[in-house]
Amino acid sequence: MSDEPTGIPQRYSSRVDLALCFAAEKHASGLRKGTSTPYIVHPVHVAWLLAAYGLNEDTVIAGLLHDVLEDTECTAAEIEARFGAAVSAVVLSCSELDKGRPWEERKRDMVTRMRSMTPAARAVECADKAHNLHTMADALEGGEAKLWERFKRGPEAQVAYHRAALAALADGFDHPILHELRGALARVERLLPSV
Repeated sequence: MSDEPTGIPQRYSSRVDLALCFAAEKHASGLRKGTSTPYIVHPVHVAWLLAAYGLNEDTVIAGLLHDVLEDTECTAAEIEARFGAAVSAVVLSCSELDKGRPWEERKRDMVTRMRSMTPAARAVECADKAHNLHTMADALEGGEAKLWERFKRGPEAQVAYHRAALAALADGFDHPILHELRGALARVERLLPSV
């Protein structure tokens, strides 16, 4: 199956059900950073955005699984065995596996990698970043005083990283899901006029 966007995926998919169960099991004990929100909400929303923007089934499944390599004991081989090489390749492409390095170095390397990602991996990155930014904006709009304590860096660094990510993802990639990321970033920028 191609990693190019192919229109609305079929309405029911047993593979998507299996991927959702797999992601829910892997993230079962996880919470969103600094919140009481179950972690699974994030990959489900990422997958929902991908489906809403017409990405194919493999890409939607990769969205569900995009954090399992980073945040759980799951391996790329396990993903490939269950969901195929195309899904595994996208998840691997979107994963930061060396979390021991400094934040700035990791983010700079990720932005560089984004420029050569496949369309499917770029779409997953767009959905991931968009959901993260929308949740930041929700917290800002809700007056959450300790929002930036959840993150390794404050608002200036976070916005700068997401601007660089958007530029890298848009370089040679023209898909409507970029509008979601642009809109989410603009939402945060409006709430943080000084950055």
